[in-house]
Amino acid sequence: MPPAEHFAAPPNWEWWILAYFFFGGISGGSYAIGTLLRLVGTPADQRAARIAFIASFVALLPCPLFLIADLGQPLRFINMLLDASGGGLSFKPWSPMSLGSWALLGFGLFSFVSFLGAVADGGWHAADPIARILRGTIGAVWNVIGTGLGFFVCGYTGVLLAVSNQPVWSDGWPLGGVFLASSHTGAAALLLLLARSRRELARSRSSAAAPVRDDARKRPPSGQPSLHTG
Repeated sequence: MPPAEHFAAPPNWEWWILAYFFFGGISGGSYAIGTLLRLVGTPADQRAARIAFIASFVALLPCPLFLIADLGQPLRFINMLLDASGGGLSFKPWSPMSLGSWALLGFGLFSFVSFLGAVADGGWHAADPIARILRGTIGAVWNVIGTGLGFFVCGYTGVLLAVSNQPVWSDGWPLGGVFLASSHTGAAALLLLLARSRRELARSRSSAAAPVRDDARKRPPSGQPSLHTG
């Protein structure tokens, strides 16, 4: 008997679904790395943790727009969260789309608050109250829960593909793990690039300021004649 064949129409995805996979993975992976650095990193790692939380929220911003573009109408995305017929919330634990929408919303909240704490630690004092709350045990619990939601956002798209009837995707079970791993490797590469860019920027600023300091040291004090004056 010949092996079973797949008979499925192509998904006809546009570029924004692929962009959702990419940016959602980068966002969840960056948040997880930021949490790891915040919990077990040294004081020197805290700047990298701030970069990770900022990158996580920035990468997450376009993801709802990509999903809305795929649905075609913004109201369809709202209907995944709210029950238009009977009122109240529309949470369907048996629906992967419903779970993904709620996970994206919940992770967005955690990512936004951690983003505010990161920019406050970087000098934006308007968010200092949030930064103070996120320090210590409360912040650790907050980051761990956010990381769990980030893991879900990273991996659930791979699980969706694995349970579809598309060839190759449905032939193997570890596709969710592949998405999870690739999300974290991509996020790590991005954070290394951002950290290096910040170091090079700081080094260039220091080099540009050095001649100014040298010129100031060579300048005679006020009221004393300069040896170079005619």
